[in-house]
Amino acid sequence: MYPTSSNSYWEMDLSYVWYGTEQGYLFVIIDGYCRGIPGDYFGFRCRAGEAVLALEQGVLKRFSGRVPLGQRLILRVDRGPQFTLTVFEKRRYD
Repeated sequence: MYPTSSNSYWEMDLSYVWYGTEQGYLFVIIDGYCRGIPGDYFGFRCRAGEAVLALEQGVLKRFSGRVPLGQRLILRVDRGPQFTLTVFEKRRYD
């Protein structure tokens, strides 16, 4: 997949981050075209809900809360448990 414009192909993943004496989790969305970061979320829990918060932040930042009608946006994620739970898969932004 080679995106031809910004906001057409996003990738999302998480990373473990040491924060003081605790381990935190950083969910990040990267725009495949411009390599910008439309959304992220840092927290101490690693659940689908935190992944949804990162995605909501990206949609809010790039589209003012709703993906425009006719806009095709592909989101690539690995098949990790945070991204396969119903709460993440059922969230729609159109």
